[in-house]
Amino acid sequence: MTSKSEEIKWCPTQSGSYTAYKAEFCEGGKWRPIPTEHKKKGIPFPDFMGGISRQVGLCGFEQSKAIAWAYAACFAGVGAKVPKVRVVEYDVSYNIKARVVGPMKG
Repeated sequence: MTSKSEEIKWCPTQSGSYTAYKAEFCEGGKWRPIPTEHKKKGIPFPDFMGGISRQVGLCGFEQSKAIAWAYAACFAGVGAKVPKVRVVEYDVSYNIKARVVGPMKG
């Protein structure tokens, strides 16, 4: 049993939930994520909760819509059959904690 003075004191902490999105395309009747890379050029990554969203492979609504339409446009641009695209909504929950471990030695 731990005493009050031995309890772990977490600070800072942040937790909550928000909605994020992922663009998908239909191939052979199965929905798959549209492959994306996070680069400086192209569709900008959202600032709001961007780090958490990026960690779990999700984007903002506008970014996901843009990715879906850009993917379809690439097929249309070369005269290929345009795949069905959609945006899927996700509920993201997070709980971030930090605690002091102690001073560095050495």
